[in-house]
Amino acid sequence: MDRKKDRIFSLDMLRGIAVILMVQQHTGYWFWNAGGDMGVLLSEYPVMVTMNGLGGLAAPLFILLAGIGASLSLAGGKPEQQLIKRGLVIIFSGCLLNILTPAWFSPYSWYVLHLIGSGMCLSPVLRRLNSTILFAISALIILITVFLLDAFNTHRYLSNEDMRGLGSITGVIRLAAFEGHFPMFPWLALFITGFISGRWIKEKLYINILKTAGLFFSAALLLFLIKQGNFSFLKNTFGSRLLIINLYMYPAYPIQFLTLTAVSLLSVYLVLLAGIKFTISQGNILVMTGRVSLTVFILHIVVIRNFMVKSGLWQTFSEPVTVILQISVLLFIFIAVYLWEKIQFRYGFEWLIRFV
Repeated sequence: MDRKKDRIFSLDMLRGIAVILMVQQHTGYWFWNAGGDMGVLLSEYPVMVTMNGLGGLAAPLFILLAGIGASLSLAGGKPEQQLIKRGLVIIFSGCLLNILTPAWFSPYSWYVLHLIGSGMCLSPVLRRLNSTILFAISALIILITVFLLDAFNTHRYLSNEDMRGLGSITGVIRLAAFEGHFPMFPWLALFITGFISGRWIKEKLYINILKTAGLFFSAALLLFLIKQGNFSFLKNTFGSRLLIINLYMYPAYPIQFLTLTAVSLLSVYLVLLAGIKFTISQGNILVMTGRVSLTVFILHIVVIRNFMVKSGLWQTFSEPVTVILQISVLLFIFIAVYLWEKIQFRYGFEWLIRFV
């Protein structure tokens, strides 16, 4: 929805919050000479590690909000063909990001933009299915994820080298399906959940989003309790993967995925509630940042990640210097967004997508 009168500024604000969380997480990891595992560092640097952990919510929020946006666009009368074209352009943007960031990705990497673009291309199919069927498909996607990880004996933890891929046809398919950064299994389930949420937002049934957040959290809790039961029929590789408790996002196992989905849905509900109780205007700096979240997302990766690796400054700064640099980067983004808004955000990736 490009027209200002149709925009839901509270969702733009959440998108802005998500991109800020992502920037602070990325820069925290890229700048800080932590000298140890994040779990070990938690007691010594609780604020730093907690903020880094919160950044892990950014990508799930982007995916959920993309599903919501696709649903609202179609409900608002946008042609299906236009949404498919937008999805293809976003996939192309993901491929471009791969090429422009050799310090992180390979040309075969499957990152969050590929997932979001694919979800958009599938949206015309999703709109033809009722919400019950879509929820059933999402549940099936989560179960199939465990089956695929088990059947192909995927590493419990995927390193960045694993997710760069080998370049073969089967390797690329495996990255896109279940071994990339944000593969179709399970992350398409989150996009579909966003698509359903968009229907509720259109109908002002915000409470359904809160109920669904509770349902996903209950499912995660149930799996956690089953794990404590130590049942013999789950003492196999499939049962082990089904019940893994893992703070690392690659790959995303059910308990972690369900919890992230619940928190993301709760975040959407809370910002929608805030939009009712308070005035959230298009002049809010987080709203403006949300409107150019794709541009900020791509540029901070291409510029900062490549620079840190090529310059030899990768993970060389102390905690205080890292925090100062992070604040500086965020202030630069806010100032740039504020000034850029004066020319209606022309020439950014969002503008290019609309132009194309």
